[in-house]
Amino acid sequence: MGASLWAVAPLTSLGFPLLNPLTLKKSDFQSADPLQVLSGLSSFDFSSRDFNGDNIDRPHDILWNIDGYIAKKGGLPAISAHYRNIVVGGGMSGLLSQYFLTKEQESLLLEQDNVLGGNSRGEVYQNKAYSVGAAYVVVPDEGDDIETFFNETGLTEQFRHEEASEVAVFFKNKVVNGFWDSSTDPAAKAQFEKLNEILTDILENKYPDIPATEDSQMTRDELNALDSISFEQWLNENLGPQVHPHIKEFFQLYAWSSFSGSMEEISAAQFLNFIASELTGILALPGGNSKITSTIYSKLQTNANSQIQSGAFVMRVKVLDNGKVSVLYENAEGQLVQVTCDKCIQACPKYVSKRVTEGLPEDQLKAMSDVTHRGYIVANILLNTKISSPGYDLFNLKGTVPEAPRPLQPWDRTAIDMIFADWAAHDEGDSSILTIYRPLPFDGARQFLFNPVAHDKHRKQVLDDVAHLLPSLGLNNSNVAGIRLTRWGHSVPLSQKSWIARGLPERISQPVDDKIYFVNQDNWANPAFETCFAEAKTWTDAILNSQS
Repeated sequence: MGASLWAVAPLTSLGFPLLNPLTLKKSDFQSADPLQVLSGLSSFDFSSRDFNGDNIDRPHDILWNIDGYIAKKGGLPAISAHYRNIVVGGGMSGLLSQYFLTKEQESLLLEQDNVLGGNSRGEVYQNKAYSVGAAYVVVPDEGDDIETFFNETGLTEQFRHEEASEVAVFFKNKVVNGFWDSSTDPAAKAQFEKLNEILTDILENKYPDIPATEDSQMTRDELNALDSISFEQWLNENLGPQVHPHIKEFFQLYAWSSFSGSMEEISAAQFLNFIASELTGILALPGGNSKITSTIYSKLQTNANSQIQSGAFVMRVKVLDNGKVSVLYENAEGQLVQVTCDKCIQACPKYVSKRVTEGLPEDQLKAMSDVTHRGYIVANILLNTKISSPGYDLFNLKGTVPEAPRPLQPWDRTAIDMIFADWAAHDEGDSSILTIYRPLPFDGARQFLFNPVAHDKHRKQVLDDVAHLLPSLGLNNSNVAGIRLTRWGHSVPLSQKSWIARGLPERISQPVDDKIYFVNQDNWANPAFETCFAEAKTWTDAILNSQS
């Protein structure tokens, strides 16, 4: 996205003088995105003029009137090529699908943006990688497909592991270590220990696998029952009516940051799927999950079975009378192109799939329409000095439980959690970058992102909140050299209660005529790398087995 036409106050006017001993120049920036493109940098200093992130204008122009757009472009073109497989979407699910397919067969991947990675993107400044979206994964089970994938791509050796016992938080604007050891209130140690015992038992004996599998520890009926209650209800039932406020506050912030929803909305099964898995710690890479997408892309570059087109906006997918699948798209030059394939994977959100897929059964279309997506903002803050990271991801606790926000009742904090981007690289370099997550955890929040003053508003709010946290790191406002804001308007499927119990995952992901397959984290409304991986592996295996 280009520079905004709206004037932006300099950092100095917000109380953050741009004291910048760093030399900020064009050559300092490169993209951590797979296509090595600048990923929406609107200028070559570290100061946002506008949001980068998701592309807004082109999708809205096309998807709201596909037939009219095709007519405006001169009508449907003739079929120009045929492929064994086509993958629509170059985010994490699409790249993984392409990776698995092209081990055995040819495949064309079409991505509407100029860069790959979806919201698993990153940027690099002065050789320092940082995430502008998804940031970590959990420790895979020994010998499972994810561990095999990390080993064969060379990622295993690059991860840094943060144990659950190492988790620190900001508590009343101070860094406090050992949160799960009740360090914020030692008198509450018994309840923290009880919670840890319950979660450990779940991880070892009753873990709610999502996607559900035949060898899960839970039966589907048990999973459905857990999915039918909210996490807040589960917490009250298991810890009693007097849940310690620090525990509730942490979980509320975790719900906002991970799910873009509040505890009373999120399924207990979905929440426990996340939080119990983190008892073994988390794994982080320099640049967050953009390191995974860029690694996949580098592998695909050397694979003769793989073709990739960026800037290719798919607007229609349908099964033809001859059994082939037609895929119509506009290429990067603005030309309409129609190609066919034997099998097509749609690795895109359901709000796209339901518009571009012809011939969807009515119940599947309705199920896709039931998916709620929410967004978030990521702010990366450049410091002009090097700091020693106190941990990877620190939540910003104030000691009170915040209520669920609503359109006319906004939340009482903007910096929900802070990632120390340099932690995964062992704090190398002479400067540091802080990554702030600002979720939008209620319906209707997204619409305010498109207001001309939205960027300046969010920028100021984040900087004001960060100003209170800097002293705990031995810093002050003069250490802020710049800020970049990334907007993801509707990237997170809401893991609301009863989603799985209603059977929506199966209805949503049902292939069309065994020709068109749906691969995305929103099949299960579970916003995680692990879900992208599981769905990509499941459906590419089905395709390869059907064609063997």
